[in-house]
Amino acid sequence: MKKVFLSLIVFSTSLSAQSASWYSYKDSVNNFCVQFPEKPLVEAKTIGGEGTNINQSFIFLDYYETGDKSNLYYGIIINEYPAALMNNDSPYFSMGFYKYSIDGMVNSVNGKILSDKEISFNNITGHDVKIELDEGALIMNCRFLLIKSRLYVIGARTKAAQDNNEDIKTFIDSFKMLK
Repeated sequence: MKKVFLSLIVFSTSLSAQSASWYSYKDSVNNFCVQFPEKPLVEAKTIGGEGTNINQSFIFLDYYETGDKSNLYYGIIINEYPAALMNNDSPYFSMGFYKYSIDGMVNSVNGKILSDKEISFNNITGHDVKIELDEGALIMNCRFLLIKSRLYVIGARTKAAQDNNEDIKTFIDSFKMLK
């Protein structure tokens, strides 16, 4: 009994130490905060044409080359859409915004949807999606959230054998909107 109790203390202490060592990233422009394993890189670009420009922000950590973390990639993509695309008559909404966005992500990575679960986040409907990559060698876990005119995609990629690890959950669940 004493050994079990001691093991639980050591385990909970190591979990606290792990999350305490993560980097707190705050983005006041896109109105969110999230925990990364370390300070992420930030990039931005604009895509589209006249009247349909979409501002994209990328906040990410890429461990593909070093492979020294439990996951190969952590990232957030934010697409800020113009008002013209965000009305109920636009093709995005007539096709179903989330379906269109999720299918676009899956196609862009040549992946296959393993699961798509509707979730509630701050009274907003979102989706948690698991995508198979590289013929099952990799798994990408993503959360899709449409908040006002912004689509937030919070995700992590890992080797299939390491799927469902605690770092994925820590990263995705740490995403919070600023007040």
